[in-house]
Amino acid sequence: MSNRSLLLALLFAWLLPTGLDLIRLWPNPPKHMADALAAFKRLLGKLDLQMVMGFGGYYMAGYYFSQAHMSKRNLYFVQALGLLGAGATIGLSGWLMAKAGHLRLTLYSYNSFLSCWRAARFFSACRRSSPGFGQKKF
Repeated sequence: MSNRSLLLALLFAWLLPTGLDLIRLWPNPPKHMADALAAFKRLLGKLDLQMVMGFGGYYMAGYYFSQAHMSKRNLYFVQALGLLGAGATIGLSGWLMAKAGHLRLTLYSYNSFLSCWRAARFFSACRRSSPGFGQKKF
């Protein structure tokens, strides 16, 4: 597995869909922006990259964290990023619900970029708690 595969999953399965969903939720976007967004969303829907790369991306991320030799500083950074992702999910979802006047669970989706941060925190926590996590033992 290469880091490029993980970066492609990060971009196409998590970052772009989350950005598009957040732009879509923006109140009263300009017409040209809404038209471009709709066309791009249709293209992504036809390619169905989220389904293929989303779950595969989590698999690749888990493998990456099981094999990576990270310093304690980097592990703590990933842990903090995961906590920030959890807090941002709760805070932004609450803000979106208050603006819309009804329930908005867009950021709780498995393909949300913030969910990716929470998963990275989980994978790094497993790695930190068990240094041999993910290593083959025969």
